[in-house]
Amino acid sequence: MGFSSHYANPLKLASLCCMSEIFDAAGDLTTGAAIAHAVEPAHGEAGAKSHGACYNCATMLIDRHCHVCGQKGEVHRTLGAFWHDFLHSILHFDGKFFRTLPLLAWKPGELTRRYIYGERAKFVSPLALFLFSIFLLFAAISVSGGAKNAFPNVKVNIDNPDTQRKLAEIDAAIARQKAELTELSQMKSSDQAAPELAASTAAVQARLKALGIVRTLAADGVHVSVNEALENPDGWKVTDTGSPRFDAAVENAMKDPKLLAYKLKSNGYKYSWALIPISVPFVWLLFAWRREFKLFDHAVFVTYSLCFMSFLLAVWTILPEATWGIIVAAAALYVPFHLFRHLKGGYLLSTSGALIRLPILLVFCLIALLLEFALLFYLGLD
Repeated sequence: MGFSSHYANPLKLASLCCMSEIFDAAGDLTTGAAIAHAVEPAHGEAGAKSHGACYNCATMLIDRHCHVCGQKGEVHRTLGAFWHDFLHSILHFDGKFFRTLPLLAWKPGELTRRYIYGERAKFVSPLALFLFSIFLLFAAISVSGGAKNAFPNVKVNIDNPDTQRKLAEIDAAIARQKAELTELSQMKSSDQAAPELAASTAAVQARLKALGIVRTLAADGVHVSVNEALENPDGWKVTDTGSPRFDAAVENAMKDPKLLAYKLKSNGYKYSWALIPISVPFVWLLFAWRREFKLFDHAVFVTYSLCFMSFLLAVWTILPEATWGIIVAAAALYVPFHLFRHLKGGYLLSTSGALIRLPILLVFCLIALLLEFALLFYLGLD
């Protein structure tokens, strides 16, 4: 009784849903930060102890870190130290983040160039920052949009009398086709009649498939013709790529778009890193004849650029929807400017050299995003 009455209250249920989204977001953020910390080099971190033996390998210390195993010389067994380590593992700031983020936002070229040329201990590494920014982005999405309808503009008007009549008509047609399919499955044919029976069965299955698509459209208020679906079932294919598996997956996605959206988000966690190898060849094309620039340089450039975009999208996501138009307009101006500064400073280009490459880079960015989305979409169809 207590359980059912607790969930019968819509306000309590909504509150629990919101709390769930917040906890999910916190979990995402913590997980991402912990992974980022795991790949981040420990340069620049130090404890206070610089004498005696290392607690881990017993080597005599000559500095605040053990020069053999790398462990900090000073360790604590207090609750305060536990939470300090927890926050440090999540944030990993030690001044690194506050040195990295302002440069990333305003002087990305300087940040990239200094990191490439060896100033590694001062800044958060590109990969660690990328992991943190991606999980921060998805945490923001969970908080701001996780409880919302994934497709708020799609309204199924099943209460409309015309829609109900059309759905009843389609359901009746589907029932007739299923009955016919059952009769065909129960028929026993000779070897000569087997091809004819198989053709009849395939025709009924095609009509059922077409009626399923017609019903989905009718439920969304789209005017459809049942007779046309029965007479020309092949004309109701959502896609016709030549791959039956892919076409069937697209049709299933059309029937359940929320499931597809969930899969896209889930795969976004797993395969967001794919943007880096997808983008690096495009940046290399901009400097193919410049041998002083290595693939490592392009990878750092791409990764820091993706970090900035992830942080920008995270901020945009958590702000009120009333401000989204202003933010999109501002971002449309600042993102090309940011890429220009990143190109010019990161590769030590002249103003004209950076301006010439900028529109090409913007086109490459669009292509890379489309390729990434195509990958996520294809994986989401399974």
